[in-house]
Amino acid sequence: AGEGSVALEVAGRAVRFDVPDAGGPYVYATLEAGLQVSGVHDLRLGLRGSVRLAHIGFSG
Repeated sequence: AGEGSVALEVAGRAVRFDVPDAGGPYVYATLEAGLQVSGVHDLRLGLRGSVRLAHIGFSG
């Protein structure tokens, strides 16, 4: 919906993305992080600003 940031933290590693204003609430952007973690861990996801999250996915 607007600019802000997305922070992802897992297994003591953190990644933060700055998200620019995409031009409206229905304009989507894809963000990818190359974190490799095995086992079971807590995941923290934080949004700042007027950012909306539609989907989070994992592969491996």
